Amino acid sequence: MLAKRLNTLFILVALLSGCATDWHRPGTSKTIMEEDLGHCEQKAAGLYPPVMVTVEQSPGYWSPATQQCWRSWRGYTCQQYPATWNPPTYAERDQNAPTRRAWVHACMKSLGYRG
Repeated sequence: MLAKRLNTLFILVALLSGCATDWHRPGTSKTIMEEDLGHCEQKAAGLYPPVMVTVEQSPGYWSPATQQCWRSWRGYTCQQYPATWNPPTYAERDQNAPTRRAWVHACMKSLGYRG
């Protein structure tokens, strides 16, 4: 439970720390722009809070059986290796992240910014 809360907190901090978009509006200082962006991000986080879902990153698969042979003083020696199961891998994703980003973008555009 604590791990999920810390994960959610980390995502919120990452979201509120700024986006890759370079917002600008004629006659507006960087400080004012950052305040407006912070307001938009805070509002978006309230409207679309993180919804963490587990998604499969890669499916499970079987590695085929193999055989390795080498020459020795007795002739050839071979070692058999059985097939092995490689389980799928999973990751946590925030399902609301794209909607939150779109909302911040629309909010900044409504305030007259270009990005």
